[in-house]
Amino acid sequence: MLVQHTLPMVMDTIINFILLYYQSNHHLKRISYDKQLRRYRKARYFLNILNFYYMKRPVLNFRNMTIPKKIQKSREVVIHMTGNTNYTTPNPTLTVVTTAINALETAFEAAADGGKVLKAAVRAKEKILDDLMSQLMEYVANASGGDEQKILSAGFDVKSSSLRSKRMPSIVAGINTGEAVCTAITPVRGIKASHEWQYCRDPILPDTRADIENTWIEADVTTAATVTLKNLPAGVKLWFRHRYIFTHGKKGQWTVIGSLFIVP
Repeated sequence: MLVQHTLPMVMDTIINFILLYYQSNHHLKRISYDKQLRRYRKARYFLNILNFYYMKRPVLNFRNMTIPKKIQKSREVVIHMTGNTNYTTPNPTLTVVTTAINALETAFEAAADGGKVLKAAVRAKEKILDDLMSQLMEYVANASGGDEQKILSAGFDVKSSSLRSKRMPSIVAGINTGEAVCTAITPVRGIKASHEWQYCRDPILPDTRADIENTWIEADVTTAATVTLKNLPAGVKLWFRHRYIFTHGKKGQWTVIGSLFIVP
């Protein structure tokens, strides 16, 4: 892991040092400056390959998603990127992406009992959204500079050289009043588990002291690591927590994800 993060940086420092040395001392060397410059460019090309290999990148995995899942994931990205100071000029704009999401959702609902024409319209809308989200993913890749936390803050999963994707726990406001989008840490690959979600009013009190206003309330149980909790009490600060429910029935420890003020 240490090599993954430091090797490109060390290589960059060495290559730049060599170039500066020969710029100032090339007349003292038998090898011409032009030849050294060609060597530098080759080394720089090698460094770019290293950076591309080791740099963390956003990933969507749209290929394996159903249309409802694509719509849900796209909305999550829009929510995470709205007002995000890491991405001040999204390309394409979030308005354009939202329009494409709504258009696909409308076409998908209309084609539920439709024929070939309506299904063809769904495929066309789906391709438009796929293309827009791919462009937005490239924008995030460039704007984040490979910073994992910045990528996660945009609502994307992270793809590194190990080819493993992961999520970090987060809580953001939903699109509608009384909604919150919660994301838990994805369990280790190969372990199947459901996700239990609860919330309580601020402040958090020990179970022995919690009164009716501060009791943890069951919100939902899902198979996905991300959930949109609805019909939450508005105008108050809420805390959210999560735990795993494994296939054999055993339950994990509660983990507090964070707090959020639910805007009326």
